[in-house]
Amino acid sequence: MFSRSVLSLLVIYIGINDAARILAYFPAPSISHQVVFRPLTQELAKRGHEVIVITPDPAFPKGKTPKNLKEIDVHDLSYNIWNTLFEKTSTGDPDLAFQMGLVYNVMVDMVERQLSVDEVQKMLKENKKFDLLMIEACVRPALVLSQVVNAPVIQVSSFGPMTFNVETMGSAMHLFLYPNHMRQRLYNMTTWEKLVELYNIYRIEKAIGEIEEADNVMGKRLFGPDTKTISELKDNVHMLF
Repeated sequence: MFSRSVLSLLVIYIGINDAARILAYFPAPSISHQVVFRPLTQELAKRGHEVIVITPDPAFPKGKTPKNLKEIDVHDLSYNIWNTLFEKTSTGDPDLAFQMGLVYNVMVDMVERQLSVDEVQKMLKENKKFDLLMIEACVRPALVLSQVVNAPVIQVSSFGPMTFNVETMGSAMHLFLYPNHMRQRLYNMTTWEKLVELYNIYRIEKAIGEIEEADNVMGKRLFGPDTKTISELKDNVHMLF
């Protein structure tokens, strides 16, 4: 009798299913970004979670993904946009604020076109429940997806966090004690060089910040006039990874 009870408990325990449905959206058309995310999504699928990845660089040929993993390929349109950007930025001009302004302007258009792809729209209109939304941290407009995917958001970074990521999490910031990856000089600076760095960071953050309204307008075009602003959607972020 005791052995039957133990066996029954084991069967019940083994039968418990903790698998989640996870949507991952990594917009940047750069293989150096995408290879960071692949081990994470593939391991989640390997452990039994159902994972859908929207990516410009699929890890597998179409129809040959491992069990539990689906990739939505947005390669061609993404790289066409990105290549046009590089034609504008590859001028030899070292002005990082100018370059970042162009990059974040292009990201608005790229996210809108990626999320307008038929396969993505079909998935969203099916209105299936997701337990988790993972998005690329450095692509701020990607957060608009959390308007229609009602799930906790984890922002995943392929390098150091952007300032707006740190602000979202309420983490400590100090341009000299905790320098970010936008800094061009770090050590042994004179007072004048520190002032120059402060000014450069100010210009970069100003350039990126001014584009946030374009993010908001794009979100309303995609998902309707009631779409929340990026500042409001930041409340959906539960973790920066």
